[in-house]
Amino acid sequence: MIKEVTEHKNRFFHDERVREFEKMNEKFEELVKKGIARKRGNQLLSASDAHLVPGFRPHTPKDIQT
Repeated sequence: MIKEVTEHKNRFFHDERVREFEKMNEKFEELVKKGIARKRGNQLLSASDAHLVPGFRPHTPKDIQT
């Protein structure tokens, strides 16, 4: 079993797609450090925080005119 895990690990680390992803990830991290981009997270407004945003009104089916 150890041999199989080692073989799969080696295939993973030598995969071109994995190396490409790692390069893109490093470039993205540089953009984050420079302040050009920021990492994604849960940036959605929660229902409990909606009262903190002036003028916020969630859309309802009545708001959508057809």
